[in-house]
Amino acid sequence: AETAREILARHGAGEVRIDAAGRALDVPVSAGTDGLQGVLADLAAAQVALHDAGMRRPTLDDVFLSLTGREAAGGADDASSPAGQELNP
Repeated sequence: AETAREILARHGAGEVRIDAAGRALDVPVSAGTDGLQGVLADLAAAQVALHDAGMRRPTLDDVFLSLTGREAAGGADDASSPAGQELNP
């Protein structure tokens, strides 16, 4: 029988992440709600017990990281650049 990780990897568009306790899995998908429905159907067919499932839209930080491979430096909350100061004079 397939494990939950294998099922998510098959449907995912990126790396499957597992929390420290090994009880929560997270994977980006490009198919939106159709992708979630496919995952749920395959988990049910494999008789994988499921406590909760959900979907979230990527944040701007998620998108930046996926495009550049690094986290955004600074930002609106960065204390090192006072309000009104030009960052690139």
